[in-house]
Formats: sequence, C-alpha cells, structure tokens
Amino acid sequence: KNKLINWTLHKPLLPIAYGTHHSKAMLLVYPQGVRVVIHTANLIYVDWNNKTQGLWMQDFPWKQRQDHSKTSPFEEDLVDYLEKLK
Repeated sequence: KNKLINWTLHKPLLPIAYGTHHSKAMLLVYPQGVRVVIHTANLIYVDWNNKTQGLWMQDFPWKQRQDHSKTSPFEEDLVDYLEKLK
C-alpha cells in the first residue's frame, strides 16, 4: 500500500476486543492556519466515491501573539477531546 507523506495516524487503545474508535475528522495545517473538517465518511474509497456523505469544515487563522491566551468554547472542546485520545 502507498504510505501518505505528511500524515500522522493516531490510534487510541481500546479496552474491548472488537470495534474501533474513529473520529472521522481531519486537522489540516497550512501556513495561514488550521482547517478543521468533521465528516461522515470512513477514509476508504467506496465511502468517498460511491455513497452520499456530509461534512463540516472551517478555517481558523493562527492566533496573534496578543490573543494567545483567549480561547473559544469550540477550541476548548476540541483540545479536551484530543487530549483524551492520548
């Protein structure tokens, strides 16, 4: 299989012998900021090309130095969720 460069896979351990937790989300980092994408498709060809799916995405610019300590409820929830996946 082809390995995708610049991709990091995070796979949390599960206390059960079956199933898997998968967030169906992407955090895409660009020079001007971060794009958050939340989608309904699994990351397989058939889901993206043969089925109806939905997604939400929003671009967030990098914080300015003077705004570094300011947060939003969305940012706090996202950071909390990602920290729980560790």
